[in-house]
Amino acid sequence: MGKAKDLKKRLSSYFVKKDHHDPKTLVLLEMIRDFEVILTFSGHEAFILESNLIKEYAPKYNVILKDGKNYPLLRIDMNEDYPAILRVRKIRNDHALYFGPYSSSLSVNRTLTQIQRLFRLRKCKNTQFRNRSRPCLNYQIKACLGLCCNKVSPEEYKKQVRDAILFLKGRSKEVVDALKERMAAHAASLEYEKAAQDRDTLSAIRQIMEKQVVVSPDMQDRDIIAFASDRGSMVMTVMVVRSGVLIDTAHFPLDLGFKEPEEMLPAFLEDYYENLSVLPSSILLSRDIEERNLFEDRLSQKKQGRVSIHVPVRGEKKAAGGYGRGQCRPGA
Repeated sequence: MGKAKDLKKRLSSYFVKKDHHDPKTLVLLEMIRDFEVILTFSGHEAFILESNLIKEYAPKYNVILKDGKNYPLLRIDMNEDYPAILRVRKIRNDHALYFGPYSSSLSVNRTLTQIQRLFRLRKCKNTQFRNRSRPCLNYQIKACLGLCCNKVSPEEYKKQVRDAILFLKGRSKEVVDALKERMAAHAASLEYEKAAQDRDTLSAIRQIMEKQVVVSPDMQDRDIIAFASDRGSMVMTVMVVRSGVLIDTAHFPLDLGFKEPEEMLPAFLEDYYENLSVLPSSILLSRDIEERNLFEDRLSQKKQGRVSIHVPVRGEKKAAGGYGRGQCRPGA
C-alpha cells in the first residue's frame, strides 16, 4: 500500500532491476496478484487516506511501528471544572490535551511527580473526587490543594492548571512571570500565605530552569530526531527543545524485522506526531524522507501554523534562520 504522483513510475520501479531489491520486497513481489487504484484530489488527502487504510487493513508488508506496547502520555481535560493530570496510554477523540509520548514509565512518572510538586493539582480520579469527604494524604503532605474539602474556585484552580500546561510546553519563563504577578497581587491584598506559596513555587521552577541546557540562542521550538540501527534492531532518539532549551531526550527502541532503517523514519514520524497535541515549529532530521513537503503540510494544518522539516548539513546556520538541505555528513 502506497501513494505517488506518478503511479506508472512508482509501480514500474518494483519490476525493474529485481536483483537490487531487499528480501522483503522480493517476497512482496511474489505475492502480487492485482492492483487497485484510488484517486484523490491532493497529496494531503492521499497522505490521510493511506494512513487510514493501513490502520484498517494492517497490510503485512507496510511499515507499522509495533513494539508490543503503547507509550505513556499525560492527559489534561480543560473542559472539567477541576481538571486532573492523568497518565494514559491511548489518545481519544475527546478534545483533551495530551502530552508525550514518553519513552518509558520512569520518564512520565518523573515528569508527573515534578508537575504535582510544583502545582499541587489533584491526583484522584473523578469518582474519588466527587465522593471524598475528607482530605487525602496528598493534601496532608502539601502535594494537593485539597479541592474536595477546601473552597477553591474553578477559576483559581485553572490558573494552576494553565501554569502546569505552560511548564509541560517548555514555557517556564512565562510561568515565572505569571507567578511574580500573582505573588505581588497577593502581597498587596495582604494574602501572605498565598504569596508565600507562589514564592516557593517560583523558587522550585527557577531551580529546574538552572539545570536546563540552552542549546539554541534563537529561542525556537524544535524537535531533533535521529536513529541508529544494528543487527535487526534500532533506536529512535527525539531531543525536545522548547524556547531554545533542551527539556527532554527520549529513546524509542524498535524491531526492524524485514524493514530497512530508512523506511522506519517516516513511519515513526507519522506515529509520533499523530499523538502530539503541541507541535514544534521546526523538526530537524538526521536523514531526508520521501514526500517531506506533504508531511510538512499535514503537520502545519494540525498545528494551524507553519511546521518546517530540515536536514542540516555541516556548517553555520543560514542568516535567514533556515538550515541547509541535504544528507547529514558523518559526524554532523
